[in-house]
Amino acid sequence: MRRIRLTALLLLVACENPTMIPVAMSISISPAELSFTAVGQTVSVVATVKDQNGAPMAAMIGWMTTDESVASISSEGPISSITVTSVGTGTATIVASSHPVAVSGAVTVVQEAASVELSSDSLTFSTLGDTTRLTATVRDENGNPIEDATVNWSSSDDNTATVSSTGLVTSVEGGTATITASSDVSSTASVHMDSAVRISVWSSISTKWHLYTCGTNSDGLAYCWGNNANGRLGDGMGGGNRLTPSSVLGEHVWSTMSAAEYHTCGATGSSALYCWGENESGRLGDGTTADQTTPTQIGTDQSWATVNAGYNHTCAVTTSGVGYCWGDNTNGKLGTDDLPSVDQLSPTAVSGSYSWKSISAGESFSCGVTTSVALLYEGYCWGQNFGGQLGIGFRSNRDVVTAVPTLVIGSHSWKMISTGQIHACGVTISGEAYCWGWNASGSVGDGSYEHRPSPTLVSGGHTWQSISAGVSHTCAITASGDAYCWGAGAGRLGNGTQQRHPTPSLVSGNHSWSMISAGLHNTCGLTTSAEAYCWGDNTQGQIGNGTIIGRHELPLLTPTKVTRPWS
Repeated sequence: MRRIRLTALLLLVACENPTMIPVAMSISISPAELSFTAVGQTVSVVATVKDQNGAPMAAMIGWMTTDESVASISSEGPISSITVTSVGTGTATIVASSHPVAVSGAVTVVQEAASVELSSDSLTFSTLGDTTRLTATVRDENGNPIEDATVNWSSSDDNTATVSSTGLVTSVEGGTATITASSDVSSTASVHMDSAVRISVWSSISTKWHLYTCGTNSDGLAYCWGNNANGRLGDGMGGGNRLTPSSVLGEHVWSTMSAAEYHTCGATGSSALYCWGENESGRLGDGTTADQTTPTQIGTDQSWATVNAGYNHTCAVTTSGVGYCWGDNTNGKLGTDDLPSVDQLSPTAVSGSYSWKSISAGESFSCGVTTSVALLYEGYCWGQNFGGQLGIGFRSNRDVVTAVPTLVIGSHSWKMISTGQIHACGVTISGEAYCWGWNASGSVGDGSYEHRPSPTLVSGGHTWQSISAGVSHTCAITASGDAYCWGAGAGRLGNGTQQRHPTPSLVSGNHSWSMISAGLHNTCGLTTSAEAYCWGDNTQGQIGNGTIIGRHELPLLTPTKVTRPWS
């Protein structure tokens, strides 16, 4: 009986002082919201479980994510702490639970642009109108691509290269530009990457008299090819043939080039003037009669705008519109008003107080176009008029010359005048083409072979933008970019035949042309895509395609592409 009572007493004491067992009543996580700006970022999340008294307690905690493609979880160390890693753009929820309570936290992954990567950091074009597509990859700070990022495209110079909203780059003209791809980080900040664009194309071409051709490119480099007698190619060596374009020596940046009979002249972008080749009668203008195989600067006291090398004399215009000629002065073709004529070994001003736009040097005469405040462009010619090449309405005896500029009749307003051997042609401001002078080969283009001492309308009804008078043929370009040639044949006309033609004949090839130059037995031109073509005689390599023909072989009857000498 005493034992039973003692047991009951012990049970009673035990019930009055129980050992407390903690029960999970709440759970929280820190941080409760997670925001990521890049894939691969990590954040440590800690869960805290509290018992019925609000005190932290040790407990087993289970973790889960609602979308493992957005956020993944992993435990490192205590089960109460996990690492959350961003996996992909989107939203997810992480859940921490300890029976019987649970808590959730929001996860947001929005990639922010940290860099832009382009498929190429430089582009090079050798033809105008060509296209290349750039692709841009926007990446977050961990280098992961942002698939839906918006890319904005821009060009530093739309006149050189354009870029579309999808990264398509188009070459417009020779030069350099920068294409930029950018992506916004915020309303006030963005990231970008640039691609340097270089467009290196032909910019001018000239063949006028004898068996060679010269040209410049948009980088300011000059090249000549064909026969190198007297060093007229400017490569430092005299003699031999160059079948492809050969670099003109010197660290010059050329803007234009003029190939003549045995000498060549060119102007640089800094308005300096150089000549080289044969120097008989002082046609180089350096004050001597010694030949030069490399460019020799002349007229250092002047700033030059244009230059045109003739048969054995040269004419140029300064940036202030003053005209100068030098070299052989037979027939008064220098326009210096000195009879009997005297050769000039350095630039000598053309007589008269004219402001010149351009002067073209022929064989025994010269012609030029003046300017005025009223923008009326008058044409003047001087020198020999045996073939009616002065355009003054009559032909003169061989020994009757005009040593001063004489107005071309017809009251035309001229855009340009080009001199050939014994004929001249011009295009008016309104786009009409006229030729005058010797017409034995049909080079006047009026359908006849009669000499014309006055400007005579070229047949065909075309609107013309430029014209070039060669030795015995003429070529011109219409406002729509078609090229026509007329006069002596033998491949000069580029129409696929050797026949002469007294009216404009379409040059073959379906090209669109921007420049044309008629020479002695061949013609060269540039297309609107800035590719160079030549046709006609190639016995000295003057076509520039790496080939040469024998004297009894057929000339090249259609335009043939000139080899591009730069990469």
